[in-house]
Amino acid sequence: LNTLLTEKDPSVRGLAAELLARIGPRGEMAVANLAAMLSDDDPALRGRAALALGAIGQASGKAAGEFVKALKAGGEDTRLVLVYALRQIGPSARGTVEVLRELLKEGSRELKARTAAALEKMGKAARNAIPELEGLLGSADPLVQLHAAMALW
Repeated sequence: LNTLLTEKDPSVRGLAAELLARIGPRGEMAVANLAAMLSDDDPALRGRAALALGAIGQASGKAAGEFVKALKAGGEDTRLVLVYALRQIGPSARGTVEVLRELLKEGSRELKARTAAALEKMGKAARNAIPELEGLLGSADPLVQLHAAMALW
């Protein structure tokens, strides 16, 4: 499956990423190729790669730099998928904390909530985000407040 991630046909690459997501942590050997897909021109492929990296879990922390680039370049929908994947990766994605702090300041309601949830799963690795999370406790949106509170707990 790993070699199929480099095929020219986007359908093949997408299906390979989807299958790697089903395999989960046993797909660790594909982290580098999946990380490269995070900068693909096709948003659907970026999403499939992110979901596969999330399913692989902790080993995908090696892709933190690619996640940062994709978060900075992506639109709202792409960012939502990327943040969801980072939540699954957990503390090994600590290299993304600074860009996640920015999302807490500028994102939509859903993006702020998902970002707080991802930071919660990072635990102590996300301690630099405490000021932004504390600021969200005063949000007018109860969903954002709850996720910020859970991240701080």
